[in-house]
Amino acid sequence: MIRPPLAACAAALVLSVGLTTGCGAHNPPPEGHSELLTTATGVSAFELVVTPDLWARTIPSTGNSSLRDLEGSDPGGDLSDRGLELYTLSGSQLVNYLNHNRRLGYGGWLQQAGTPEVHRRVYDDITPVIEQIDGPRGEEEPAPRVVLDDTVPEP
Repeated sequence: MIRPPLAACAAALVLSVGLTTGCGAHNPPPEGHSELLTTATGVSAFELVVTPDLWARTIPSTGNSSLRDLEGSDPGGDLSDRGLELYTLSGSQLVNYLNHNRRLGYGGWLQQAGTPEVHRRVYDDITPVIEQIDGPRGEEEPAPRVVLDDTVPEP
């Protein structure tokens, strides 16, 4: 039988180890994340143009995710020539994608991210476009689009 003072010391030790190893680390979601998800839910189509390897790295690798079933298509023009692909997400897929990249980019309860910079960059580049969405788009309006392709300007 463990005596109460010993039990308290054991609990404090477990908590201390958990916090110092980062297992208890939790960063709050970026400000406005909940509103962002509400807006993203109503989007019928959202276009993301990225390299295939960036897409593969920023979608969930486990669990039941329809994102893994998405295949890239040709975005046309110079974007195709640079090896980029177009991924068209529905509103619910966009919500899943945002949540995944927010969690791995900014951390979460018991979340350990291998390369948070990758996920943070994707999340941060998509966010301003979603924030500009204001109600349903017209038939002639293009779907919101984000292109992740940094280039060096020509002199």
